[in-house]
Amino acid sequence: MNIRRLDIRRQFVIFIVAQAIFASVLFWSGSAVWVEDIPDPELDGLRIGVAETGAQIIPLIPVASVVALIAVLGVLATGVWGRRIIGTATAVVAFATALATASVAVNFNGDSRDGIAGWVALVVVLCGGLVLTSLSAAIIGGHWPQLGRKYQRDQPGGIPIDPWKALDQGIDPTVDHRDNL
Repeated sequence: MNIRRLDIRRQFVIFIVAQAIFASVLFWSGSAVWVEDIPDPELDGLRIGVAETGAQIIPLIPVASVVALIAVLGVLATGVWGRRIIGTATAVVAFATALATASVAVNFNGDSRDGIAGWVALVVVLCGGLVLTSLSAAIIGGHWPQLGRKYQRDQPGGIPIDPWKALDQGIDPTVDHRDNL
């Protein structure tokens, strides 16, 4: 077995697992309650019973997690250029989510800011992981194995002599292809 081939497959599996974990945890963090009650300055500090999830505060969180999960499927199904496009687009969405999360944390004040600090840090770290894994798909993903490679035709112009090879290449050997030769 070629050791280089094993390393490429290991990179591919690491990408799939890491991207799926980052996206799943990001989705979970967006659905968790970040702020339970907010003091109202107009009512002399009385607290209003409000529960806000991460997705309500930063709507990009579920978007980034769904895009990252779809990117896993896209990288599995596409070739070199598809992986470059998908990886770059996913990295941009994850980076935008990290920036939006950091900017929202700056705009919160007082007790609310302290309450969401852990969530903000978690989302920024997860988005950073998504940026790294997505860029790896864009940069080195062209060497990873492709799904359904054996079903693509190698010789589009003619039919192979062996009917089994024809079936492997997606050509129906029962149809007369002499007009294509």
